[in-house]
Amino acid sequence: MPDLKNEILVLTSFAGSEMANGSRGLFDNTLVPVKLDAELLKNNLTGFLQSVNQLLSGIPKAMEPFKLDEIELAIEVNGEGNIQLIGGVKVGASGGITLKFKR
Repeated sequence: MPDLKNEILVLTSFAGSEMANGSRGLFDNTLVPVKLDAELLKNNLTGFLQSVNQLLSGIPKAMEPFKLDEIELAIEVNGEGNIQLIGGVKVGASGGITLKFKR
């Protein structure tokens, strides 16, 4: 039996997944449970947050004379354990992780 402490179950959607008859639907989003290594997710999230930190580090100067108090990013975990930003269009909105950065 695998050590469940080192795994996390993620429901991920596969757009255009195969339907029962073998055809593919453009807006067919099927949720599939995937077991991912918790250490992999930790490393990927840490790398993502480091990239976001670099991206945001120059924003205060660009915003002068205004002050930016809060930034909210929506991210998701894909079937391989990669972290990615969720775009603005949410057809059949799915769950994700919201990161809120506040001063």
